[in-house]
Amino acid sequence: MSQDVRPSAVPSLSVIVITPDTYVTLRPIILCLSRQTVRGQLEIVFVAPSVDDLGLDETDVRSFATHRVVAIGEFVSTSVARAAGVRAASALLVA
Repeated sequence: MSQDVRPSAVPSLSVIVITPDTYVTLRPIILCLSRQTVRGQLEIVFVAPSVDDLGLDETDVRSFATHRVVAIGEFVSTSVARAAGVRAASALLVA
């Protein structure tokens, strides 16, 4: 049985991933998520100190419905970072 894994216009689930440094620390998680059959329904919300310093590899996120980067400046706590990610999420469900 074939499943449609093309990105959908509206994500079903927003996945918040936070890092105090760069994409290198998040890449294993993103590669695991990209192997999920529902990847085309996922929005990935990256939360990092800055967009430029994150160094996102755009080829790793092509199969997702959408992705965005939230820059929070100084990384004070994981709670602050997660809250910023939740506020930026566009899906009704957030993980």
